[in-house]
Amino acid sequence: MSEPVRPLSTRDARALGVTPGQLAGAGWASPTRGLHRPTGRVEYSPTQRIYDVAELLPLGAAIGGWAAAHLLGARDLDGRGWSGQEVEPVPVVLPPPVLIRARPGLVRWRSAVTDDEVVEVDGVPCTSPVRTGYDLVRSRDLRNGVGCLDVLGRQIGLRPMDVLAHSEARRRWRGRPRVARAVELSDPRALSTGETRFRLVWILDAGLPHPQVNPTLRTPDGFSLGMADLLDPEAGLVGEYDGAGHRELERHVLDNAREEWMEDTGLIVVRACAPDVRVANRARSALRLRIAFHRGLARDRARDRWTWVPRTLN
Repeated sequence: MSEPVRPLSTRDARALGVTPGQLAGAGWASPTRGLHRPTGRVEYSPTQRIYDVAELLPLGAAIGGWAAAHLLGARDLDGRGWSGQEVEPVPVVLPPPVLIRARPGLVRWRSAVTDDEVVEVDGVPCTSPVRTGYDLVRSRDLRNGVGCLDVLGRQIGLRPMDVLAHSEARRRWRGRPRVARAVELSDPRALSTGETRFRLVWILDAGLPHPQVNPTLRTPDGFSLGMADLLDPEAGLVGEYDGAGHRELERHVLDNAREEWMEDTGLIVVRACAPDVRVANRARSALRLRIAFHRGLARDRARDRWTWVPRTLN
């Protein structure tokens, strides 16, 4: 796979000896009028798409949203959305009176931005981590915003409470109430977007208490049961989200063994995968969780043979 490259203006390409005929040929692509780069690149590579837009930035503008997060190191935010199938435009933050002409592949966000809210990555100005998190939450629905905060916390160490503090100075800005709720729901200990989605079904749809996220489970004699994606210690309820990797035979065999070990110690396990957290199936998943939760509360706790240790962030 070819590495992303910064596009060249027509003038710079000609200065390097590229002829007009070559620029018009199959060896060169033009992401927008007046810019050129060699073909053979992955056209929907997130970084390549960001570079294509970055060459258009006027002075004072910055890359924002998912694209800023990606440049900052949050690689799970790649402009493909939670479905993995979308192609989101690259956000460009434009403080008044800075302007940019509408073009395919970018979306204009008219918003004030201070000097300390802009950093440079690979020569590209983009919004700072805390400003990026703030903009992502207030520009998306609640669940998607929580997912973004989890990724930013997990991959670049952004603390959700810092995003909340950032919003306190912007009380009149659109979407501020959503920021407070998203911060309350966020937990950077989640190891995948699927885990985040399942946790939100647990809390928002099933109405269960906020769970422990990725704690370590052990038997009293020290045997490790592994990490549980979600745990309610009171009910002894474990929630396990199975991503694509769990379909592999060896992983599936191990999952079955772990589930048997957990249930043998008195834990109750509810498993979910991608279809279970989709809108059409959330009610069913929530019902399964509630039934298991109440069964756990009614269990004979004298038979429990498990302990747990919370996962801490580095």
